Amino acid sequence: MKTSALRKEIHKVVDVVEDNEILEIVYAILNKTRSNYEQEFTPFTKEELLARHAKSKKDIKEGKLVSFSAFKKKYKIK
Repeated sequence: MKTSALRKEIHKVVDVVEDNEILEIVYAILNKTRSNYEQEFTPFTKEELLARHAKSKKDIKEGKLVSFSAFKKKYKIK
């Protein structure tokens, strides 16, 4: 799906969601992503991407995960 089409679909979905907690989570993710992208975005190579992927898989196998409650606390979501 192209970026413009994806944006439209996200808007459609958000417009019908009634659960405030879900909307707060989506907002926190998109707002954090926007902030990171605007301030810290640094392009990386395919090799760096693959290394990040491998590290993520290793972290998951080792149980290095963040619980949903910790995520909500970090992003100040009620």
